[in-house]
Amino acid sequence: MVKLDSIRKLARKYLEKLYEGTCTITEFSNVYDPVTHCTKPVKNVICEGVTCHLSYTTAPAVKNTDTVAAMDQNITLFISPDILVKPGSMIEVTQVGRTTKFEASGAPVVYPTHQEIGLSLTDKEA
Repeated sequence: MVKLDSIRKLARKYLEKLYEGTCTITEFSNVYDPVTHCTKPVKNVICEGVTCHLSYTTAPAVKNTDTVAAMDQNITLFISPDILVKPGSMIEVTQVGRTTKFEASGAPVVYPTHQEIGLSLTDKEA
């Protein structure tokens, strides 16, 4: 009888072979400056070159507004469950020869084989 853990490890191994991209995850942390007595946000790179996969789903129709046509798009990052990604982290993904910057918009959904993180484009990319 095969144990569930060994099946999950095998499933994870093959799932990660499908990852086509790499990412860099950056988060902000508050650092106290004793000279100025101020706390300032500082960017910290949590990890780089991590294999991942982006998945896009879009609504079937474009919504027209008074100024522009808007399209609903859901972007999900698939990545190893071993990496701690805090909500609000900045994630830069290179996949299919293109690099795009995202913000993690919510808490990761973690499974034994992977985690899924909903992303939104940064203001600079919109």
